Amino acid sequence: MKKVKRLIKGTIHNFYIWFKLLFSQPISYTDSKIDELNIKITNYKLKKEEMDLSKGDYNTIVVHHTGSIPRLTIDKLYNIHVIKRKFAAIGYHFVINENGEIFYTRPLRFKGAHAVPNSGKIGIAFASNLNWEKPTKKAFESYIKLVKVLRRRFNIPKENIIGHIQQQIRNLNYNLNKYNVPLKLTEERMLKINGLNELKAIKKYEYKRLKKLKVSKNLLPLVRCLKACPGLRFYKYL
Repeated sequence: MKKVKRLIKGTIHNFYIWFKLLFSQPISYTDSKIDELNIKITNYKLKKEEMDLSKGDYNTIVVHHTGSIPRLTIDKLYNIHVIKRKFAAIGYHFVINENGEIFYTRPLRFKGAHAVPNSGKIGIAFASNLNWEKPTKKAFESYIKLVKVLRRRFNIPKENIIGHIQQQIRNLNYNLNKYNVPLKLTEERMLKINGLNELKAIKKYEYKRLKKLKVSKNLLPLVRCLKACPGLRFYKYL
């Protein structure tokens, strides 16, 4: 009897996956200016059955950097996300390299895997480490053009263009709300941090403070995971 139940459950699940893939349509760009960006479509195989569909209700753009020295190629980024970390695809929707080339790495019809919770968030990443270098002129120009098109396409307000760590702080504060002990590391404070050592010291302080206040042990690792992403040398451009 148990085998029959498992078989029925598996058949229903498979039907759901086939239905999801059959009727999921890519979000079409109604803005012709997207063609001017000469976006490169990557041909990597996607594990679609493991990806969650997006409702297309994007309201936030989260900016990242890959944090790599030397700069990552798209192939290497694929190896890190998909081969090593077992993602269904590269986590970001778009990746911009130092030459200003924009790669469309995850279809917008699927949620990203870059900033928990991922619903409603478009992920853009610079393939470099912006803690140590500024984005190249070509990369920054492509970023501005891409953001402009995405904002117009999805009606995203300017204040909803944020860095990854800003999203992390918002997510942590949301979970800490029940304890009434918000982080002292505010988004405004984050923008004024001068170096990674200063961020490390702040994270250590926050971890000890929250531990003493006996917040959930599940939240403490999130403090340690706070990253200077998309880089201390990029926040002023957001």
